[in-house]
Amino acid sequence: MFLVEYCSELAILSFWPNKSGSLSLLDSGPYATFVGVYDGHDGPETSRYINDHLFQHLKRFAAEQNSMSVDVIRKAFQATEEGFLSLIASQWLTKPQMSSVGSCCLVEVICDGTLYVANLGDSWAILGRLVKATGEVLALQLSAEHNAIIESVRQELHSMHPDDPQIVVLKHNGSIVDLYLKNVEFNKEPLYAKFRLQEPFKRPILSADPSISVHELEPHDQFLILASDGLWEHLSNQEAVDIVQNSSHKEQGMDMLSGKSMCIVARLSQHFVQHNEELLWCYTLFSNGTN
Repeated sequence: MFLVEYCSELAILSFWPNKSGSLSLLDSGPYATFVGVYDGHDGPETSRYINDHLFQHLKRFAAEQNSMSVDVIRKAFQATEEGFLSLIASQWLTKPQMSSVGSCCLVEVICDGTLYVANLGDSWAILGRLVKATGEVLALQLSAEHNAIIESVRQELHSMHPDDPQIVVLKHNGSIVDLYLKNVEFNKEPLYAKFRLQEPFKRPILSADPSISVHELEPHDQFLILASDGLWEHLSNQEAVDIVQNSSHKEQGMDMLSGKSMCIVARLSQHFVQHNEELLWCYTLFSNGTN
């Protein structure tokens, strides 16, 4: 079961550099768009925490730097991870199961014509790009997938943990929290036995450092699809793009895709056609951690 939450505090994100370089939700000034897909596992706590805190951290760091950047996004991920780690540590003796919850996290930020895509886990983002010569809309994958079925990810896990031949049984190599796989002190009693590893690990098994890509948007970039792994298990990148492109309305295409997964379809044309529209809707999706 997946939950969809439209948060009023996330609905509008507008960057307005005043004299102090602060970032605020004003009705004027250059705009930005924030979209997140948070696919939780073993419980809803992590995805809910990300939903409540990641955007706020992003605003804070953007205000400090008076800009949007890869560094701002990376700091927002780190602050979100550290905040939930502290919460879990404080509840370890009474709620040890909290150390086993986690969430994949896919975030898109568009600011001043620049698209940032940050990813941890097996969700990913696809750009639908128009080829003017043929009229086709082709799929361009924007985010790196952290899934252990991919050979490069398996090799990375092996290189990081050469003493653990079973390391690649993990589904992915990145997430927010999953503390029991990042700190050996939380991989013991009173944690449930099914989560405890037989051998102690010497270094974190999962990473909380997202892969971040940056793209300058162009007028022939048509739309962006962000989806959890459920969609990509059933459709190729191009098949998903074709469904959206061939629908009479992009919303119809989104409905067709979202039946298979957590999915967002965002039309990029607004960033080039509607220059005078300062406000842009923004929302997040997150799962409750069950399949």
